[in-house]
Amino acid sequence: MDNPMLNSILRWSISQTDTGSERDPNARPVEMDPVKREFLERVMNQMVEDEGKSMKDLVEAIKGPEQSLEQASVKVDALEQAIDRCDKIDYAVGFHSFANGLFPTIELLETSEHGNVRATAAELIALVVKDNPPCQAWAFEGQALPRLLALHRGEVRDGGPVGETEKIRAVAALSALIQHTPEAQLAFLQAGGLDDLQRDLALDAPRRLRARTLFVTRSLVAESPEARRACLERAGLLTLLATNSVADDAECAEHATASLCALCEVPAGPKAGIAPLIAALPPDYLKLLRARMAKLEADPDAAEALAAACSLVEALTAA
Repeated sequence: MDNPMLNSILRWSISQTDTGSERDPNARPVEMDPVKREFLERVMNQMVEDEGKSMKDLVEAIKGPEQSLEQASVKVDALEQAIDRCDKIDYAVGFHSFANGLFPTIELLETSEHGNVRATAAELIALVVKDNPPCQAWAFEGQALPRLLALHRGEVRDGGPVGETEKIRAVAALSALIQHTPEAQLAFLQAGGLDDLQRDLALDAPRRLRARTLFVTRSLVAESPEARRACLERAGLLTLLATNSVADDAECAEHATASLCALCEVPAGPKAGIAPLIAALPPDYLKLLRARMAKLEADPDAAEALAAACSLVEALTAA
C-alpha cells in the first residue's frame, strides 16, 4: 500500500547512507546508529497499518446495527472506507477472501431501510466485482443479481421511494457484475434485466439514469448475442433506443446509436435479421438521423459518434 509516512521514512533511511560516486570499494558499510534504528523500527511498527485487521473491522461495522440515523451514518462511513481501500484489485479480492465482506454488503441492498446505506453498498459492490472474476462469482453466490434488480425496481424493505442515485448505482453494479461474462449476462436476461433497463430509457426518465442505462445496454448488446436477439424481440425497447439516438443529449444519443449498430450485426444478415428493428423505427427516423449526422460533422470531437451514425444509416438503408 502507498504510504506517505513510509516513503518519508525510506527517504530518511537512504539519506543516512553515503551514496557518493567515489566510495572506497574496500570500505565497510556504515551501520545505522542503534538509537536511530530503534526509532525507525518503532515508527514503522506504529505507522504501518495492519490491513487485514482494518478490513475485518470495517466488515464488522458494515454488519453492525442500523436502528438509528447515527448508526446508519457509521455504516456509510465504513462502506466508504472500504471503497477507498478496494480501489486496487488485490484489496478488492481480500475484502471477501480474507474479511468475507461481500455477503454482508450485498445483504444491505435488501435489509437496509436507509437509502444512503443501500446506495453506498451498491457502489462498493460495483467497485469490488469490476474486472474481477473471482469477486463476480462470489457476488452471484451472495445473490447480488436479484437484490440489485430489486433495488433498481424500487423494491426495498421500508417501502419508501428509491432515489435516482440508488438506481444509478444499482445499474452500475449490475453492469460490473455481468461484464465480459456470458454466463452472468444470460442470468441477467433470464432474470428480466432487459425489461428493467427498458423502463429507464423513456425521454422523461432522469437524465443521468438514462445515460447510465444506455451505456449498460450498449455494452450488453455489443458482447452478448443472446442480448441482441432479446432486444430484437422487444419493439418498445427498439423504439426507445431509436428515439434516444436522435435526441439532443449527445451522450445518450451516442450510446443509443452504438446499441442500434450492434443490433444490426445479427447472424441472419441485415435484411432478415433487423426486420423487427425497421418496423419499430419512428416515422422519418432516417431523416432525423441524417440531421444529427450533419451536426456531428461540425464537431471535431464527435468522430466516433459520427462513424457510428454513418454505419447505422448504411445498415438500415441496405435492409
